[in-house]
Amino acid sequence: MSASDRHILFVTMAALVLACGPDAGNNLEVEVPGPVTQEQIDSIVSKYAFIYESPILPDSGTHALMPMSIQEDGRGSKVSLSSSYAYEGTHAPRFWNILFLDRRTRRTHLLTEQKLRIDAVHVHTREQGKELSRNILYTIIDTDVNNDGKLDYGDPSHLSISSLDGSGLRAITPVDEDLLGWDVVKGEDLIVIRTRVDNDADGKHENHEDIRVHVFDVASGNLEEVITDDLQKKVNTLFFEQWLKKAK
Repeated sequence: MSASDRHILFVTMAALVLACGPDAGNNLEVEVPGPVTQEQIDSIVSKYAFIYESPILPDSGTHALMPMSIQEDGRGSKVSLSSSYAYEGTHAPRFWNILFLDRRTRRTHLLTEQKLRIDAVHVHTREQGKELSRNILYTIIDTDVNNDGKLDYGDPSHLSISSLDGSGLRAITPVDEDLLGWDVVKGEDLIVIRTRVDNDADGKHENHEDIRVHVFDVASGNLEEVITDDLQKKVNTLFFEQWLKKAK
């Protein structure tokens, strides 16, 4: 790893640990009065160990992906943050970044310097569409939609995509719609996606709120909503006539 990459890795880790410190239970926050010194950062970070998960090797491309989590090393903290341990119920992410290793040049870089939660990484094979086989899909939370100061499961997940080398990371689904599920059309560059809308804008995505269906074209980058207003009106009328309207 180059010196610049080590610097980026350390700065990103320090920022995470300041928000996810050892003595605050599920709040995972550390209060450091005044400007944070290098010694304070070193002291906090020293209680944790970097965990590089087993490499993910796409069928094509030259990069190996190593999702990154952290684990307390047993010297005072009781918080386990590795994906090998329970992380639900805390504000700690399953993965907080991904290290990309070019197998030919041995160069490394991070997926992003943005704070985010990565819950899943999806690498497809050549059996899928040509364009999709050149990309990686991620399930991510990166926006504090409910404005509670945290990135956790109170915020909606969305589907994101990048190139095989991690470049060009971008959201596919709207960040304010909660990702419910998605399926790749076999042999094509199309993804059918379901999301839930926060109809009442209360920062929650509840079971009674509307579900949207989208189709994402990987080749063009277009996301299209399938259920139009006219279709929904037709469905409403049909359901009313068949199941709600009392027979005479």
